Amino acid sequence: MSDVLYARDAPVLPPPAPISIEDLMNTVEVMVQKEADDKAALERMGAVTADQLRPSLVEWAIAKFPDFYEIYRITIVPPQKCSDGAIRQMAQYIEFCSGKPFEYYVDRIREKVTGIKIDFSNKGGYLAILASRV
Repeated sequence: MSDVLYARDAPVLPPPAPISIEDLMNTVEVMVQKEADDKAALERMGAVTADQLRPSLVEWAIAKFPDFYEIYRITIVPPQKCSDGAIRQMAQYIEFCSGKPFEYYVDRIREKVTGIKIDFSNKGGYLAILASRV
């Protein structure tokens, strides 16, 4: 007989798996872009001016200077895996993205105020800069 292969004789292959959000989020291109976006957010925070901080500080004063009053916030959520495949907690992720520790950016804000104690908090999905009286 001939070498003709009939459809009924062909192996049945399973359909390809659908592409999921998780698949897309785990692509290197998406991870690299997220890391670049997070670095840009950190750099904007480090470059905030005293005039940009003033409205939040005035709100803090109006509220009678409560401790740990949020005056600035950025959203940063470390991915499950970074573009290099490593798993990092927030502090390590910030340094990986920006090449600088988070304290560097907090210090840029501290330089713009006097008589005000500046702290920060990781509030699950965002980082908050907090003001208290000295």
